[in-house]
Parts: sequence; structure tokens; C-alpha cells
Amino acid sequence: MMEQNRIFSEVLKNQGAIMDDAIKQYTEMNSKMFDYAIQHYSETNSKLIQDAIRSQGQMMDDIIKGQGRIFDDAIEQFSQKNARMLDDATKRQADGTNPKDVKKKKVST
Repeated sequence: MMEQNRIFSEVLKNQGAIMDDAIKQYTEMNSKMFDYAIQHYSETNSKLIQDAIRSQGQMMDDIIKGQGRIFDDAIEQFSQKNARMLDDATKRQADGTNPKDVKKKKVST
């Protein structure tokens, strides 16, 4: 019986050592996997954020350029219309005609 207890005790010690080794290996592997996952996530997340910022910057640049073109076109049209109106007013002044006077004369005739 003493021999059986000793063998049983030795078997338990061996099993305990095997379990300790398995737990250490599992812990090390888990740690490595978590480290890799965190590193991979950090790299991927960083790239995604950088891409999103770059994309947003490009979109804002495109919007600003588009608004600038619209504003430039509006200013150009405004300038052309003002130039025509000034030219027409100058010609009428030189001719001595006023469109308001012409309308009044037509109404009174």
C-alpha cells in the first residue's frame, strides 16, 4: 500500500508538472497571440484612420475648389452684367435717351 501511495503521489507530481508546462505554454502562446493581435489592430487601425483623414481632406479640397469655381463664375457674370449695364447707361446718356422716358411717352400717346 505504501508503494501504491508513493507511485500515486509520483504520478500526481508528474501530472502536475505536465499541467504546469501546458499552462505556461498556453499562457505564452496566448500572450504572443494577443501581442500580435494588438500590433496588427494598431497598424490596421492607424492605416484606416490615416486613410479616412486623407479621404476627408481630399473631399474638403474638392468641395472648396468647386465652391471657388462657382464663386469665380458668379463674380465673372456679375462683372460682365455690370459692364454691359454701365456701357448701356453710358450709350443712353450719350444719346440722350432714358428708357423710363420712352415708356412714359409711349403711354401718353
